[in-house]
Amino acid sequence: GGGGGGGAGGSVAMAKAVVCTSQQGSGVQIAAAIKKEGAGIVLEMDFTNSTPQPLQNFAIQLNKSSFGITVKDAAISLASPVGPGDTSSPVKVTIGCTPAMMAPAGTEPSANLQVAIKNMHANSVFYFTMPVPLFALFKASPLDTESFKAKWQACDKALESSATASGLPGGGDVAATAAFCAGRLRGAGAAEAVTVTGADGVTRAYHHAATMTNVLVLVELSFKAGFAGCKVAVRSDQPAYAPVLRAAVEQLLKI
Repeated sequence: GGGGGGGAGGSVAMAKAVVCTSQQGSGVQIAAAIKKEGAGIVLEMDFTNSTPQPLQNFAIQLNKSSFGITVKDAAISLASPVGPGDTSSPVKVTIGCTPAMMAPAGTEPSANLQVAIKNMHANSVFYFTMPVPLFALFKASPLDTESFKAKWQACDKALESSATASGLPGGGDVAATAAFCAGRLRGAGAAEAVTVTGADGVTRAYHHAATMTNVLVLVELSFKAGFAGCKVAVRSDQPAYAPVLRAAVEQLLKI
């Protein structure tokens, strides 16, 4: 990998954010983020204890979601008990994606994940919904440049999702901004197919990846000299997913 200014292999991650307030969690606050780590994916959480007793043991359960996210182990044991008013050291739960945990067919794709946590000390369960940075679920696609071109053309342009990502590094220099974007996408597991500059003066860079549940992510980034950003267009073999995947690519570029 490389590029993109992040951890190993150029991958970048969202910072942890509070996903469950102390009020929601009956005295337990959780800050969390989902990110790539090594060859896997983790849900990293910080538990803050506002109850009157030390806490150490929890269990986690995920609802079905658009990307079939699942936990490898439901039991969560903090490294040491967390006293009232204290926050745990980061807890990492290994997650994966499985078709058995995918939302029923016909459900509108969403980047949200519904989580249930059981406080084993109080024998109580609380629930929250957290956003998933879907680029953390990207992997290499099975396509090469020629099969990418065929797939891109086969997808109905009317079903692509597009938006503008502005304020990117490069100061309006096309090569610099395109290199930054390529580094970010590469760090997330995407591959570069081809870059072409048209007679209209627009440079278009094409990238491709797949989600862990094998939904294709076909990306066109359009750059123009003097504009510090790009137009992001995403097509997919499952077009209902294009809007959430496009939002994820934009998120990846703008972290």
